[in-house]
Amino acid sequence: MFEYWPQIAFILTILLAWSGTLVGVVWTLTNKNIDELRTALRRLDSDFKALLFSLPIEYQRREDSIREYTVFNAKLDKLNEYVYELNQNIKRTKAP
Repeated sequence: MFEYWPQIAFILTILLAWSGTLVGVVWTLTNKNIDELRTALRRLDSDFKALLFSLPIEYQRREDSIREYTVFNAKLDKLNEYVYELNQNIKRTKAP
């Protein structure tokens, strides 16, 4: 049993060193990925804040559109009434 002890110790040392190397590689890759994710998150956050800033300028709510449409149509109706009254007045003045 004790005659194989140096070989077992050598194999265990190699396995331990290999495991340490793998843990180091995984740790490095994980930290690199975390840094990339943080950078992407910061960029996403700044893009989102820019979108929130620009939405009130570029976006028109449905209610605002309906209100503008209603006001515009009311003005057109009033203009139509003026033209109709003007046309009636012209017809009355031309009639004998």
